[in-house]
Amino acid sequence: MLLGKGKRIRTLFFIVLAFIGLNSFSAISFSTKSPQEAVVKTSQNSASKSLFDLIQKLQNMHADFTQTMVTARGVQQESKGEMWISKPSYFKWEITSPNNQLLVSNGQKLWNYDKDLEQVTIQKVPKDMSQAPYLLLLTGQPENLDRLFSISKINEDLYRLTPKNQNDSILDHVDMRFNQGVLEALTIQTATGQTSTIRFSHQKFVKIPLSTYDFVPPKGVDVLGA
Repeated sequence: MLLGKGKRIRTLFFIVLAFIGLNSFSAISFSTKSPQEAVVKTSQNSASKSLFDLIQKLQNMHADFTQTMVTARGVQQESKGEMWISKPSYFKWEITSPNNQLLVSNGQKLWNYDKDLEQVTIQKVPKDMSQAPYLLLLTGQPENLDRLFSISKINEDLYRLTPKNQNDSILDHVDMRFNQGVLEALTIQTATGQTSTIRFSHQKFVKIPLSTYDFVPPKGVDVLGA
């Protein structure tokens, strides 16, 4: 049961980092086929630029989080913890309640430590985008994000990202909510009807020591991988 929860949390975490981990925004060009299509694409281009103007400010971020997951059947799960991010590839996601789990990467290795199971899984950070599609969003090339998602601005602080290819995506959409320019919440709706909302609090944006992202497996735990 704990392994199942871990896998869901890890998948969701990568999705979160995908959006936070972008480095910059570059202009997006479109070919116009009709006046109606031009209006739609111009609108998306405006929403994309507005969103990336906010995202590119997140060079470093430390925050507390509360994650609420609701399944298609209405079953609710909640977890709490802390997160750290330093662009372009360093991250740390620590769940402290209801179980204890740590996901951390120094840009080369990825550690998944389940304290309750006394188990650490170590793997290289994937390089093959076909194996890990979220890498498209972590490369610092925002045009890849635009290639995958349609971006719309719902209101002044809320943006929605909808996969352009619904048939090949596990996502239905992702909502990013800001408050006075600060990332406040992410809501992730999957194609299977599962909704996950991550609310951030006590956000800080000071430089984070890279040693934060190092990890040494505790003595006595099972270590899988290398």
